[in-house]
Amino acid sequence: MLRLIQINSTVRDIKGNIDQIVARLTQCQTSSSPNETPLCIFPEMAICGYPPEDLLLRRSFQTACMEATQALANRTKDELPAMVVGGIWHENNQLFNAGFYLSEGNIQHIHKKVMLPNEGVFDEKRYFATGQAPLIFEHAGMKIG
Repeated sequence: MLRLIQINSTVRDIKGNIDQIVARLTQCQTSSSPNETPLCIFPEMAICGYPPEDLLLRRSFQTACMEATQALANRTKDELPAMVVGGIWHENNQLFNAGFYLSEGNIQHIHKKVMLPNEGVFDEKRYFATGQAPLIFEHAGMKIG
């Protein structure tokens, strides 16, 4: 069962955003039937808040976001249901706006955003590298893309 979950992330408040995510995951889990394997889907940049703008230039902020993502993934081992959640990922000297599939205690997949908006209030090309391809993965026998 897919559950789309909206939260009110605050830019820079990584701990507060994670607390909101965990609270909603707990609700999702308790409202699911015992034979369901829920997948809770959160918004883009839910971990760091949107738009983080020049905070993205700080390596300490990047690291804190990535560590929070890994800690959240670890909690899917025994405590929390699987999820897709948005955040940032630094790899090979590039920063990505990314979506993470967290399940079974791990970051199972990282999808790096392919279409970066760069007009009006959006300035994503200034901060992020472009991902290379769409991602399709499987959760509880269901293909998700």
